[in-house]
Amino acid sequence: MKRFYSILLSVFFFASMISAQELVEKEEASKAPEQTPSQTQTEEDSFKPGFRWSVGGEVVSQYIWRGLNSGGLSFQPSVEIGWEGYNAGFTLGAWGNLGGINEADEWTQKYFGFGGKYGASFNPELDVYVGFNVRGFSMTLTHYHYFDRPWYEMGNEPLEEEVLSEDGKEIEEVDIDGWSGNQLEITAQYRVSDEIPLTISWNTILAGTDGYYKKDGKAITHLEGEDAKMVPIDDEHPDMLVRQGLKGAELKHAFSTYIEVSYDVYLNDVLTLTPTVGFTPWRSMYTNYERKFAVNNLNLRLQADLQFNYAAMNFFVQPFLNFDDIKHFEYGKNFSWVIGLGFWFGNK
Repeated sequence: MKRFYSILLSVFFFASMISAQELVEKEEASKAPEQTPSQTQTEEDSFKPGFRWSVGGEVVSQYIWRGLNSGGLSFQPSVEIGWEGYNAGFTLGAWGNLGGINEADEWTQKYFGFGGKYGASFNPELDVYVGFNVRGFSMTLTHYHYFDRPWYEMGNEPLEEEVLSEDGKEIEEVDIDGWSGNQLEITAQYRVSDEIPLTISWNTILAGTDGYYKKDGKAITHLEGEDAKMVPIDDEHPDMLVRQGLKGAELKHAFSTYIEVSYDVYLNDVLTLTPTVGFTPWRSMYTNYERKFAVNNLNLRLQADLQFNYAAMNFFVQPFLNFDDIKHFEYGKNFSWVIGLGFWFGNK
């Protein structure tokens, strides 16, 4: 593990050295004669519309998604193809997550998420998406596929379930998980321009396991005592069991939504600093359906990029703050951080 961090720090130091060299070259170039309008026009015309492709991935110390700690040390491969024109284009791609370690010492679990509560098992994920963009505006449709979860079953508590826990005792307490399956999401995004690198995105779950139970005007997210016990759903179906507290409850589709605003600050040709704020405007999976509003993602990403002919490499450091239920602050949930190393090949 020490070797892994040493490699990442070496890459970051190497990127900084390149950045310093570029600054020296810029100072020397500033002393040279200014380019003529014809020379400037030639550089602007260097962009050529056409087919684009890329393949690569990132190794990250933790899997943090929209402020939610979703796993430990992971490899996240991706592949994308598309066409890009002067003012429009389209993309088709796939992104995956391979990570999670079953066992880790207590210190590693707490501070890095390599196992334990926030990275407990190897659960692969594959997200497939298709989208288009026109003059800075883009629309994307994404299918989130979790291999250890059901397909598009709309339900957050199965009717038939084990009555006893692992230790043989009757279950006395249970959390109602409303997003334990695959999902379909639509994203609308707008980036102002390269000169004003402000990006705003709206993301809403359209289909899949994204709901919560509601009874007597209140959302049900936790059951305990008599309400947690399994009972027949009715007299005609004695073999179909349901939690006592869920009898007569209505299953509501949440249309969980996440809104994000970010701004790229280009420190030089290599380093970029990106502050981001993300929040959920109503009751959603980002708060486990317990709260109607929350700022669940406040982060600051420092990234070094190295570009080659048909290859690219980056290194980043990114701390996260999640203000959801901040009064019960917990390291790993309300505060976490990621370091990562990425590499890609292609002509994007």
